[in-house]
Amino acid sequence: MFSVLSFCLFLTCGAIATPTGHEVRCGPSSNCDTVTLNGMTSHRFKRGLGPSSSDYATRFSAHEARGDPVKTYITLGQTIIGWGCDQPLRPILKDGIKQLCGAHGCAEDTSYTKDVSWVDSKLARSKPQKRKLELKAKGEYDSQADLDNYIKAFEATATEKTVGTENRKWCDAEVSHWRNGGCKEIGTCPMRMFPSFVKIARFQGGSLKDMIDVTVSTDGGNGEM
Repeated sequence: MFSVLSFCLFLTCGAIATPTGHEVRCGPSSNCDTVTLNGMTSHRFKRGLGPSSSDYATRFSAHEARGDPVKTYITLGQTIIGWGCDQPLRPILKDGIKQLCGAHGCAEDTSYTKDVSWVDSKLARSKPQKRKLELKAKGEYDSQADLDNYIKAFEATATEKTVGTENRKWCDAEVSHWRNGGCKEIGTCPMRMFPSFVKIARFQGGSLKDMIDVTVSTDGGNGEM
């Protein structure tokens, strides 16, 4: 379901999307390193070569002068988790990134939380409960305009084709009903299923132009239940 996305996220980009990110390499003459954490491939600027550096300005002025295309890579993690019963994902991505990220980067030491309705797939004999969905972000970019474009890009990853639904039936069983195998109230939770990790990064001429990684979990664990 999450094999390939291919759409232009920024006005000046040629979009290339991949489910793993392993196709992107930061060479020895680039401004970035490729790192793997918890099985996920990510990228980071080499020390002193980020958006606020003189190297960054010189490097991308040269790329633009040559007309090097900007390529956008979208990575959706392989771990699919629940985001809440009948929960729209786009507002979570938009509000979370806006709260955590400023004009040039994201606050990695804090998180955005959202109360969501939840039915555990292994504990269905209870009414829906509340859980806290926690979103963390890390990223570096050159301007507020870049951040605004990134927010739109992250929202665009949550579509009818990429967001799954797992209908979880629930039963509010009081003790008397439980003993008789009955339910006081019944219902269905359309649990929205989506990856716990989403990464968007832009490269130009083999150098990292900007990036944002988003990781989501719940207070019940990683959200797989």
